[in-house]
Amino acid sequence: MKYVEIDGIQFETLTTMNRITRDFLINPLINYVLPRSLLRAMLSKRSPLVDACAREPGSWECMRLSYDAEESQGSIDRLVQKYGSFPMALRNRKRLVSTILGELISAYDRLVHIVGVAAGTGHNIMEGMLRAPDTPSHAYLVDLSGGATGFGEELARQLGLSDRATFVQGNVLEIEQLIDARPDLTVAVGILEYFTDDQVGDLLKVMYNAAPSGGSFVANSILPAHGSDRFLRTVLGLHLNYREPDHLRRLLSDAGYTDISARPEPLGIYSILVAHKR
Repeated sequence: MKYVEIDGIQFETLTTMNRITRDFLINPLINYVLPRSLLRAMLSKRSPLVDACAREPGSWECMRLSYDAEESQGSIDRLVQKYGSFPMALRNRKRLVSTILGELISAYDRLVHIVGVAAGTGHNIMEGMLRAPDTPSHAYLVDLSGGATGFGEELARQLGLSDRATFVQGNVLEIEQLIDARPDLTVAVGILEYFTDDQVGDLLKVMYNAAPSGGSFVANSILPAHGSDRFLRTVLGLHLNYREPDHLRRLLSDAGYTDISARPEPLGIYSILVAHKR
């Protein structure tokens, strides 16, 4: 595995040979040559990550396994985990999000209220909180499903954040009924790619109205630079709405946000956008 340091962050990247192998061998095979049923059966038996994603595309379990590449099981799972550009990009995204959140939290001199949208285990957000040790913060991790709560609560305990992370099961569009605090930081990472533009717009407007002046919205754009979209759709059932950073920037602007910045990870798949309410 190759790393490159950008702005103090160690990102994963592909060697030239890895990129050639991906683009001219692996992606053509999984996208167009090997039968879908064979791929699903073969990979699911040999890769817990692929199995979890095939059972529930985009689930918190997929994210957890993608983040824990060192726990890969067997040669096929190691190949998927450590050299698949999509799992690599997910880990890069987590590093970038946690760094940005640490920077945003550190800018406050008071208790910071954070709302995670479809937060799952809350891993990204809690790592961001740890990067701002001198600023008090509390995370409200909202998700329609309660499936990740047990793992997330254990993770919070391990990180020493049990009393600073509240897991909330519900629809974040009803945020004012779910939590008492106004969200200084709203984090919607790994969810907007499952929404239409209209759904994204509805979410942005709700969170804009809920946030105080000076509040921020953190989200990601996603591009099909991994080259395996056909495999993701036809084998894993993962249907993503790809958006250029400028596309998401326009949606944020339409909802009222200003001062919008974007920071990409080096694989060219994810960019993290930060927008502010003035």
